[in-house]
Amino acid sequence: CSGATSNTSLPIKVIVDAVIKANFSAQITSGCAPFNLNQLVNGTNNITVAADPNIKTYTWYADNNVINTSSNPAFPNYSLSADGQSVTIKLTVTNALGCEDSKSITFNTINKVTAGFTMADTSPNPSGAQTYQFTNTSAPANAATYQWDFGNGATSTAASPPDHVFAADETNGIDKVYTVKLPATNNCSVNSASQQITVYPS
Repeated sequence: CSGATSNTSLPIKVIVDAVIKANFSAQITSGCAPFNLNQLVNGTNNITVAADPNIKTYTWYADNNVINTSSNPAFPNYSLSADGQSVTIKLTVTNALGCEDSKSITFNTINKVTAGFTMADTSPNPSGAQTYQFTNTSAPANAATYQWDFGNGATSTAASPPDHVFAADETNGIDKVYTVKLPATNNCSVNSASQQITVYPS
């Protein structure tokens, strides 16, 4: 090569934007229908969002359907109206350069309990003291507490109580009627079932 040489440099401005995070939380994620996801819990809204001046837009989704887009970080409110429903709430945040971040939380409603039971007489004789076997058919089975009342002063809090003996009225020689009750309770409801047992004297 021949001739004069020279070096030229030009300044290049590189903009590195701050990292943004979709930062929201919920105090409770399950509730009784109707469940307002943003109800007051301990005096504050259930869903809280950490505001960030570097975030330009907050977009909220319910099961991937947009329910609100705003520069305001506040949750726009959403409710579940029936038992056994669920929804995934997602927040996507965007900065001025179009960078995004997302976070999701799933909410659900608690099914109300329906009490129920079946019973079977396992005694070898049709009269005299009778032994009964009880099967708890309440639903949902594992989401409730139980308070069996066998009508003879005996009780049980077991979901499936052991076999129970019902005495006959041999003194007076009359039929003895017992009313067996099963109240079932969960966070959203109380329900009760009952059946009668007649024990004949020997």
